[in-house]
Order: sequence, then structure tokens, then C-alpha cells
Amino acid sequence: MIVASTGTNRFMTSSDGITWNLESSTLAHAWVNICYGQGIYVVVSSDGKVAKSINGTDWSLMTNTSGTWASVSSTNDSFVAVGTNIIMYTKDKLNWNAATSPTGVWKSVCYGNGKIVAVGNNCSMYSIDSINWTLTTSENCNWESIIWIEKLKIFAACASTGTNRFMFSLDGINWNSIYIDAQTWVSLVYNIDYDIITMISNSGTYRILSS
Repeated sequence: MIVASTGTNRFMTSSDGITWNLESSTLAHAWVNICYGQGIYVVVSSDGKVAKSINGTDWSLMTNTSGTWASVSSTNDSFVAVGTNIIMYTKDKLNWNAATSPTGVWKSVCYGNGKIVAVGNNCSMYSIDSINWTLTTSENCNWESIIWIEKLKIFAACASTGTNRFMFSLDGINWNSIYIDAQTWVSLVYNIDYDIITMISNSGTYRILSS
């Protein structure tokens, strides 16, 4: 499923990743990230809205979600959303609560190996319970995206600025940075079939990098 921040129909669904269907919705907000877990889809917007759906077609707004959101992730027992100087979580898929978190422009969050890990501008942090968060030491870069790679048992993140714009961690706490081509890397994914990590840049000469 894909969401958009502008346009008329801001939700698209596909059963095969090739053929896509536009889903009409009255929820015309600046949607920026979506996740699936525990039987529902959850989407967040940069204008302070969060919505959920069980089928990707019918959506309903959730309450108490004010904030400039950037990313959302499902954990083993909750959903966690991160944004500018704010983190929130829900355990019951209904009520959102503010978490105790360090200040930062948090841009991406993921779950793996029993930890929730988030990255942002010159910062990274982790949590065990979605509520209490601890800063970790990472390369001084503007980290844009983080994923958990189950097959490799590592967290991986990419950055848009800085010297070493790729880092990985086995535990979400201790990070190893690697120098890569200095493009504006904004997103990364892992393909289990080909066993490769692919990063995407929104500027520069070479905008796709695979390893």
C-alpha cells in the first residue's frame, strides 16, 4: 500500500506490487508514512493526523494525535509514531499517549529484535516498551530512514548529509558507520529474494545504490 501527501486520491493498493488501484477517501491530509501490523494499517501525516484501516480502503481518523509526524511502526504489542520533538504510542489501537523521549527531529522508526529504534537529525534512540526512550551514540548525520533486516539480524539506516551516510547495528544501541557515495539518501529497503539493500536519493547524479 502507498500513501501520498497531496492529490485527490491519496491511498493506493496493490495485490502484486505491479497493478495499483486508487482508493477514494475524504481524508485529504499530508500522509507521509504507513505501516501494517496486528491486523490493521496505520498512517500518519505531517499535519497532525493519524488514521487506521483494516482493509486499506475504509479509513477512520484516530484521536489525540496532534504533532508533526514523520514515521510510524508496529511493534509486538503497540504502534509507535515519531515526529518533530514528539513520540507517541498506542497499546489498544484506539488511544494514543505521549512517550517519554529525548528532544529531536525524529524522521524514521522501526521495530526488530525486541527493540524500537528511531533516527533523525544527528541522533538515534531506542526503546523496549514504546514509552521510555534512550539516546544512543551515532554518526553526526541527518538520518532519514531506518529498517530492521530480519535475515541479517541488523538495523540499517541511511542519511542525507554527513561524512558516513550509512550505518548498521546488531542491537540498536551500538552503531557502525560506513562511508558511501555522498548523495542525499532518503530511504532504504531490503530485498530478501536478492539479498540486497537498496538506497534511494532525491538528488545527485546516482540516485539508486545497492549493496
